[in-house]
Amino acid sequence: MVACLENLCHTVAMTQTGIRAQEGRGQQESVAVLADARAERVASLRNKIAGLESAANLTPVQQKPRLLSNDSVSEGNESSVDPYRVVELSGRLAGAIPIGGLPKNSVSHCSDCPALVSELIAQISAQGKTIAIVNWSDLSLAQVAESGDLSKIITVPNPGGEWITVLGVLAEGVDVLIYRSPRTHTLSPTQARPLLAKVRKGRAAVLTVGVQVPSPALTINAQVTGFSGIGCGAGRIRNTEIAVSSYSKTHRNGPVVLTCGARSSAESASAESLRAVR
Repeated sequence: MVACLENLCHTVAMTQTGIRAQEGRGQQESVAVLADARAERVASLRNKIAGLESAANLTPVQQKPRLLSNDSVSEGNESSVDPYRVVELSGRLAGAIPIGGLPKNSVSHCSDCPALVSELIAQISAQGKTIAIVNWSDLSLAQVAESGDLSKIITVPNPGGEWITVLGVLAEGVDVLIYRSPRTHTLSPTQARPLLAKVRKGRAAVLTVGVQVPSPALTINAQVTGFSGIGCGAGRIRNTEIAVSSYSKTHRNGPVVLTCGARSSAESASAESLRAVR
């Protein structure tokens, strides 16, 4: 009887060991599949960036050793724009921002104001600079079609759960990277560290909407204050007035009221030249 029980226990133990081994192999296979999918996504993003750069005939920008980052702000007059460190803006929009543009190799934050973001994209793409828009599929680019350059833009409508990895890859090859989070929150220092490390090594000025990193290099607050072009039961919106204020670690600007351009033929412009990465 004892021998039978010992044999039964031995059989059960061997069966459990076999099940655990199969589970282990299944987990390893799942991890391998996920790793392959992630590698394919990264390769796809890099190919899109390479294609965008080739079409624009871009040349690498020689970075100066000292860059404006999320950890430091340079001394001196921030009103003088350094093209090695800042993606320049123009007009009253530049005057509303302490350094006259978006700091490169840094993460900035903007309030959820699509009209202002569209104005930023239009100005920057018109300069021939490349822009990636991540997780913002419903952002209207009609203004960009009118006064910017849609061929300089790539979109990633759904970055999935690995959005920080996606941002890190895109930061290597575009001039401006815009990411919108579906919810408002602040990353912890541990969560933000991998993204900030990638951004410092890349070339992009990163602008987040909804999500913030600890101590962003620049914060832009914007709110729509009025419209023009609409009459009583007639007309359509042609201009949008936006109150913009901003601050860095050492300076504060605004509020400045901006008028974002007329909407006319842009509404019917085709978005076929956008490069979507899915």
